[in-house]
Amino acid sequence: MYDIPDSIFEQYNHAQVSTSMGLFAELNHAWITIDNCLYLWDFTQTNPELQGFEEQPNSITAVKLLIPRQGVFLPKITHLLVVATTSDIFLLGVGATVNPATGAKMMELFNTGMSLNIKGIDVRTIEGSASTGRIFFGGRADNEVYELTYQQEEKWFANKCGRVNHTSPGYTSLMPTFWHSKEHEVVEDIVIDDSRNLLYTLSSESCVRIFHMDSPTTLKMVVEKKRDDFLRDI
Repeated sequence: MYDIPDSIFEQYNHAQVSTSMGLFAELNHAWITIDNCLYLWDFTQTNPELQGFEEQPNSITAVKLLIPRQGVFLPKITHLLVVATTSDIFLLGVGATVNPATGAKMMELFNTGMSLNIKGIDVRTIEGSASTGRIFFGGRADNEVYELTYQQEEKWFANKCGRVNHTSPGYTSLMPTFWHSKEHEVVEDIVIDDSRNLLYTLSSESCVRIFHMDSPTTLKMVVEKKRDDFLRDI
């Protein structure tokens, strides 16, 4: 077990707040969200230094540590911290180094200035490909698989960050969810298998869908297995 630094809760003792927490085990850090704030600390240290991301006003709904695509950020940014809120999704650069004296793993956060409006999606799951740096996400508003695109500089007709809906292409992806949703099935989880270039989703209806990342920018569904199919096989 690991202890949560008391300093995190000092200002929240008398407030009703929403929280979530987890581990970035590969960097020996724990994290916790308290409403709109994210805090990180080294859980191997007795009196760890606390780092925070408090520069935005909206409640945080999902957090994920990923490997960025090569060539987009400075070499000292070894990881990306993807933070989804009720309104936007942010990319924070993470510089992970090792203290030569103590061997402790250290994290330094960098504001990349990259963010994207995702209001209405209610993002709850984020996953990325370590080999390509692609970032995918899903939420409780629909059963779509979205990709967060990012690049070093803005270009004609393309901002630094963008959003691609891989499961409802064309004009349907621009319409409000209640106009075209046939049932309230949503994405519960996303898992990526880089060894076979596959992305798996699990829906709230216990349906597993498998997508092939057949090119650096596309995603194609190749298998759909519903709950009744699993029960029949069993």
